[in-house]
Amino acid sequence: MFKSGMTRRQFAVSAAALCAMTAFGAGLAFAEDKKEEAAEVKLDGPFIVGFDQDFPPYGYVGDDGNYTGFDLDLAAAVCEKEGWEVKYEPIAWDAKDALLNSGQITCIWNGFTIEGREDDYAFTAPYMENRQVVVVKADSGIAKLADLAGKNVVTQADSAALNLLSEGGDQAERGASFAKLETLPDYNTAFMSLSMGEYDAVALDYPVAVFQIGDKADEFTILPEYLNSEHYAVGFAKGNEALAAKVEEDLKALAEDGTVEELCKKYADQGVDFTAWCLGKDEKAADGAEAAGLKDGDYTAEGKGIGGKVPVTVTVKDGKVATVTVGDNSETQGIGSKAIEQLPAKIVEAGGTEGVDAVSGATVTSKAIFTAVEDCLAQAK
Repeated sequence: MFKSGMTRRQFAVSAAALCAMTAFGAGLAFAEDKKEEAAEVKLDGPFIVGFDQDFPPYGYVGDDGNYTGFDLDLAAAVCEKEGWEVKYEPIAWDAKDALLNSGQITCIWNGFTIEGREDDYAFTAPYMENRQVVVVKADSGIAKLADLAGKNVVTQADSAALNLLSEGGDQAERGASFAKLETLPDYNTAFMSLSMGEYDAVALDYPVAVFQIGDKADEFTILPEYLNSEHYAVGFAKGNEALAAKVEEDLKALAEDGTVEELCKKYADQGVDFTAWCLGKDEKAADGAEAAGLKDGDYTAEGKGIGGKVPVTVTVKDGKVATVTVGDNSETQGIGSKAIEQLPAKIVEAGGTEGVDAVSGATVTSKAIFTAVEDCLAQAK
């Protein structure tokens, strides 16, 4: 297990909620217009997947020397379904557009973020929710995003994190607060540089962070605040909308027959979780959100813990509990902190406090969180 203010379970649960509620106009509204196109697709030659071989768990070189990864396995399943020959082509990430537009690769399928690129490619609908997070050394003293001001931060060249933190990005102001924001070709190098003290932090995708940390839990930690939430899709060159539609159709079928869930289980220890899968889930989620009947918004309340006040913020979106965040507090580390780490995700999953048990040994802190959450939900009714 790795140490993080954002646990894998918290990520998975909140990812499910986010996938459910985004409806994500440009992405999740593609399908109906594509059905007729998808039925007419023919592929000449192999289906060539362009991917970054240093981007686990989506695409990387396995211990046996072969290419592997969640996205590569997905691509193989689609090609098997269609009777296409699949070929994996490792690429330099900053050369992806030239390779795609010249026809040297069929698609970019490797944790490819759709936000900010919607007009540049023929995309499938988003299939997986992701978050951009920040990893620091466990003994760095950096506990939250605000602590990165004046620090040296690194990310991958031409990555979603770089776009997010650079001028014009949603987190440009935060990026401007860094002493330096630099890039390296891959995250393996970035983590080595972080370990050696050349940088104070690495900004990257959550599952990639989980993979890179691996068994080095005592050395690295993921900050509990995330930079943003985003979605992965398969990108094709403009003009290949019909092929994108066919792949999207197949991905939905693979989700329905259980293939996707099995692949998620295969890579679960690397941060991949089926609850973050988006494609085909939006209608069911919307029905559940409507039934919950809560008013959207951010609600804040306090409970009384061992160390004093325990502030809690509950975010409701599309009528459902989307996130539960415990604010600054003085609860005992190793005791009350266990409740603070474990309960928010359980409350999100349950849609409230009903059926959620207090954490053993941290009853007072648990009760403080429950009280604050119930107050927040009362405000939302």
